[in-house]
Amino acid sequence: MANELATRITQARGEVVHAANTLEALERLRIVDCVAAVLMQQSDTAEVAARLRENHVPCCILDKAAQKPVKVFGQDTVAVDDTDLVVPTLQALLAQRGKPR
Repeated sequence: MANELATRITQARGEVVHAANTLEALERLRIVDCVAAVLMQQSDTAEVAARLRENHVPCCILDKAAQKPVKVFGQDTVAVDDTDLVVPTLQALLAQRGKPR
């Protein structure tokens, strides 16, 4: 699933930076200038998502086990249950950044 997701992001002209675990993800957030992020739902996803929100980085969480197709956690964080929804969700989050709040 990660390869399919990376392919879709790359096809949409995004850059993929992979992190194998929470510590690696948090370290990469310190050194990589992120415009938007995709997280795959895991037990420790909330910690990384919180750091992204602190840094005002739009985030899409892919949660294949979600009960709803889309769940909004705030202006910058949205969870989706389908890989097909990830890129359009990120595009919508990024477009939203340019509008006054």
